[in-house]
Amino acid sequence: MKKGLFDEGLRFMRYGAVGATSTALLYVVFLALVEASIDPVVAAGACYPPGVALSYLGNRRFTFASQQTHRSDLPRFLIAYGAGFISTLGVLATALTWMAPALAQLVNIAVTPIVIYSTMRLVGFGRPPSTAEPTCHGLDD
Repeated sequence: MKKGLFDEGLRFMRYGAVGATSTALLYVVFLALVEASIDPVVAAGACYPPGVALSYLGNRRFTFASQQTHRSDLPRFLIAYGAGFISTLGVLATALTWMAPALAQLVNIAVTPIVIYSTMRLVGFGRPPSTAEPTCHGLDD
């Protein structure tokens, strides 16, 4: 159990590194779009596809070191990012009712990655199909 928890911690730190790199780049793009008078929710939505592509490549290779086919990994990844997209829109729509767009996006940046990572672990991203079924706590690999 301790090794599983330690491995999960390392995996989450790698996930954070991939996410921080992608997020920093796309946060600058988000701010530029808002500065260009694009609605903040639309700007966040526009940043999502390139963010998904960067994240898929980085997490598949670096975070999870997947040896699976894209055919196996991509649907699982897209499910996780679909959950993240819903989270993004919900967090922003809610946070924008009482804070500026730049701060609302920072709240989103804190919440949505946890939703995505949890979903990736639940759907078995990066694991062979035979071991990808959800587990009680996701620490068994």
